[in-house]
Amino acid sequence: MSELGLLIFSIGIESSVGIILFLAIIKLKNRDSIKKLPIIIAAAFIIIAVFAYWLNLGQPFKMVNTLKNIKSSWLSRAILFSGILVALNVINTIVTFVKPSQRITQIILTLLAVAIGLTGLSKEILFFGILIALIVANVIITFVKPSSRLTQNIFIWLSSVIGIIDIAIIGNVYTFTGIPSWNGIGTFINFYTSVILIGGILYYSSDYRYQTEKSKKFIGTAIFLAFIIQIVSEVFYRYNLSTLGTVSASGSSILVILKYLFAVFAVIFFFWKGISGKKYNGINLIRVGNEAKLLAVLFIIVSAIISKYLFYAVFITTKIGEI
Repeated sequence: MSELGLLIFSIGIESSVGIILFLAIIKLKNRDSIKKLPIIIAAAFIIIAVFAYWLNLGQPFKMVNTLKNIKSSWLSRAILFSGILVALNVINTIVTFVKPSQRITQIILTLLAVAIGLTGLSKEILFFGILIALIVANVIITFVKPSSRLTQNIFIWLSSVIGIIDIAIIGNVYTFTGIPSWNGIGTFINFYTSVILIGGILYYSSDYRYQTEKSKKFIGTAIFLAFIIQIVSEVFYRYNLSTLGTVSASGSSILVILKYLFAVFAVIFFFWKGISGKKYNGINLIRVGNEAKLLAVLFIIVSAIISKYLFYAVFITTKIGEI
């Protein structure tokens, strides 16, 4: 499958952004210490994603050349922002284990600002805003002298914001191709609801022992709403494809059913409270409790694979993302 690299890239990006986003929100709500496992998993997903995309390129060693078109190419912007996201996730991991000083934090923020300035990206309003944010963060750190915990929070929220922007940029890569099945808001709905679905389940499953009941309800509500929105969007998406006379729309119906069947199982196992069967000599014969979280992860990943396969392989006859 020639789209395998793009498939891994999409799932990896959405998973990483989702994990960090929920981590940032839950951290803001609970104000407790950040656990290491979600940070490590988010970093692993984004590194694997970008590496897979790099291998998928027609000429991977010329990847840097795409940055020359940063002012006009959404693909170039997506590559740059994904690279920044990798850097931020690696920094998050380092910060989690090392607890850096104020000076190191300022150096990192300064390097990001300089990178935007030297590439001429500051002429774009979006990048100019990011540049201003980095400068303001540097000024705040200079006067506030944050603790290592506050430093960690800064990088987590910075990763979340950059991740959300990166998803929007990637969405624009596809909506500006002129391919009917990608045009419109449906592409963005698919990407962002996937961020919530995959990211929410992965985050909670990696950190469920430390989650409060309130946090679980928040994550569960977000996952459920994202699932409903994605289904509604899918209905309109399929209807539009049928009006366009897309042949593959009918042939992919089985895959669409499987996609949502696995997603339903993922949501069910996420909300699973556990069951115990009859006891024999004090031992539970049947026990499905926290293990259900692993099943939720398995099902949502399978659902995501089918979803991206439908997106990249079934309806696409052109190549995107090759240099």
